[in-house]
Amino acid sequence: MRIRDDHDGAWKEIIGDFLGALLAMLLPKLHAAIDWAAPVEFLDTELRAAVRGPRGGRLHCDRLAQVHRRDGKGELLLLHMEVQGRRERGFAGRMFDYWSRIRARMGHAPVSVALLAGRGAWRTCGGTYRWRDHGCALRFDYVAVDLSDMDLGPWLARGNVVAHLIKAHRLAMETRGRPTPRMEGKVGVTRALLGMGLKGRQLNRAMRAVNWLLALPEAKELEFQERLGKLEGGKAMGYVTTYDRLVLKQARQAGIEEGMAKARKTWHQKGHVEGLKAGRTKGRMEGRLAGIRDTLIDSVRDRFGSVPRGVRSAVAKQADEATLRGWLRASLRMASIRELEEHVRHA
Repeated sequence: MRIRDDHDGAWKEIIGDFLGALLAMLLPKLHAAIDWAAPVEFLDTELRAAVRGPRGGRLHCDRLAQVHRRDGKGELLLLHMEVQGRRERGFAGRMFDYWSRIRARMGHAPVSVALLAGRGAWRTCGGTYRWRDHGCALRFDYVAVDLSDMDLGPWLARGNVVAHLIKAHRLAMETRGRPTPRMEGKVGVTRALLGMGLKGRQLNRAMRAVNWLLALPEAKELEFQERLGKLEGGKAMGYVTTYDRLVLKQARQAGIEEGMAKARKTWHQKGHVEGLKAGRTKGRMEGRLAGIRDTLIDSVRDRFGSVPRGVRSAVAKQADEATLRGWLRASLRMASIRELEEHVRHA
């Protein structure tokens, strides 16, 4: 099975988990204008409602944050951030559409920021939208940051976690289809993150983003985990993320154990070699599916407090790995259990 990077999911999580570090690096003046002692609220539900397209369909849109200005008045500031990884001729117009819809919905205008994460995106997604017709004219400027071209060196030296995640993103672009150099790069990024002294939730979140950005085939993922266990005298194994449990614990333990059991069962029916091979293959697959199901149920329970019966039933019956992985990613980014139920129901 081909493993796909999930850059969209990764960057949505990075914005949510490391907004302060992101703005400190990319937009220091904006960072300085925000009161970081006040709570940051992400308005995902409001954003989805604001950018609904014609006939109820939703336009794609990333994150909307509500922060407090550092001016002594405590006034609110809306920050819309859009990640763009490829060329798109209508992107500037789309940014203006988002700005105007958010302004109409929320009652005041957001600061609009485009994070251009792919080579060539700048050529068509730079920060200005213009319109003119029979004497009427409009110009909308938004902030555009080219992640593929900025100098990461000073920020890596300062220990900015987002600089390391941008480095992981660039590695993903450079090593597409080349699992061995990708694995080596992933080891390097992980070593650097561990060297920063990240612990607990921060390390968990950073490594989840790295896993999404630098997805590896199963064999290379297992090799990466073996290398990881040797880093820092084994301390690196202190973090456990969704995809670590998925690829490691379930695929390696449940899959191989069940595979060996099936191999023994078919030993006399198909012969030793055939039975062992078939049993391991089927066992790994069933073990991997069981791991995804368990992790998905845990994720839903952790986020929403309980698992609806319909979701639990659908998960138990679903035998397609790609679908289960999609539900798992959805469980991490959807704002409500109702939205997740609808997603599962219509899959």
